[in-house]
Formats: sequence, C-alpha cells, structure tokens
Amino acid sequence: MFSRKTKMIRSEFESIASLEEVVIGGIKQMILVRGENVENPIMLFLHGGPGTAQIGFAPKFQRDLEKDFVVVNWDQRGSGLSYSPAIKKEELTIENMVNDTVQLVEYLLKRFNQQKLFLVGHSWGTVLGTLVTKKCPQYIYSYIGIGQVVNMREGEKISYDYTIKKANELKKDKAIKELKKVELNPSDMKYLGVQRKWLMKLGGSFIGVSMYNLIYSNMFFANEYTIKD
Repeated sequence: MFSRKTKMIRSEFESIASLEEVVIGGIKQMILVRGENVENPIMLFLHGGPGTAQIGFAPKFQRDLEKDFVVVNWDQRGSGLSYSPAIKKEELTIENMVNDTVQLVEYLLKRFNQQKLFLVGHSWGTVLGTLVTKKCPQYIYSYIGIGQVVNMREGEKISYDYTIKKANELKKDKAIKELKKVELNPSDMKYLGVQRKWLMKLGGSFIGVSMYNLIYSNMFFANEYTIKD
C-alpha cells in the first residue's frame, strides 16, 4: 500500500508489467506499460480531464486488451504520478501537451521497435488525440475517440439543457436555482462545478455505477498509487 508497483503478468510469451519514470518535455513523467506479449502492437491511452489521471484505475478495466496489445497509460504533465509542484500553470498549454504526446509516441515506437501504434483518447484526451493524429499521422495505425470533443460549447449547451430539464421534471428547486445562477461557460470552473454536480445527481453522468465506485474506490486500492498519491 505504501510502495508503487504493478501486478506481474503471467504469459507463455515475453510479457511486460512496468511502472516507469520517463523524461518527456524535459519533465519526469510516469507511464504504466502492460501486455502479455511485448511483440504485440502498442495501444496508448490519453486520459481525460485535463488532469483526470488514470494509471490508478485503468488496469482493472483493460485486462482483456493486455492479451492483444502492449497497453500504455500515461499520467500527463501535472497529473497523478506526473504531478510536481515545480510545474507552472503557464506550462500547461495545449501546445506543450501535444508535444509531450508526440515525444512519448516516438519513445514507445523506438523502444518496442515498431513503426506505428494505436492511439486512444478519452474526453480531454480526444483533443490531444485529434491534434497528434493530425500532426504526425505517420505514427498512427488508428485513432479511437471516446467521448469525442467536437464542439465543446455546443456539447456543454446540450449537457446544461439536459440537466435543467431533469431538474424541472423532478421539481428540484435547489438545482434549478443553482443552475440558473451560473453562466454557461465551459472554461469557468464555477460553472463546471455546479453543472457537473447536478448532472451526476440527476442521472446524466454514469448509468448503474457511482463516481466513487468507478474511480475513487479503484484508485484507493490500486497497487500503482500509494495513499499519498
């Protein structure tokens, strides 16, 4: 519980199960590499947020993928195991994150002696995934977008309208009052805090599972994260 590690993978092939520190963009960052066969194609996951690092919970949901891919999870600059108080907020730009991703892709291809990889983006990670695929398509077999960002403002409007509609249907006066107080602005943390709170409470975020069970309980018991992490 107090030391970082990842479970070994038993396989008839040369497997890999490694939690590693690499220097990306001049900063020490952490990646988790897991697969039953190091000769399999690479699949790199770009987590959401920004800042929703997933090394602590992703392995539980990706075990089947480890049979056919070398699965790589990366806690992006400033997130999770790649957090550092030395990182300045001015450095957390889309340009730097895209450059970090390209550098990591090149590192993985060279390390595993492969020409291309599969790139998977989730939510904020789809912004990175789209831009990286456009910048260096020669490195990408296929890009897979999950919760793909296309038009953030329009997406937020749809989500906000759903939430206020559900609040009215269920006669949730407190929710209606709070939602009407905030101005729809996807870059405003106050707006996001209020809208996401009521979105989850009114059933519009996850189906059949809570945020706690999906993420936090898994991270708390993860081998890859310590209590401090």
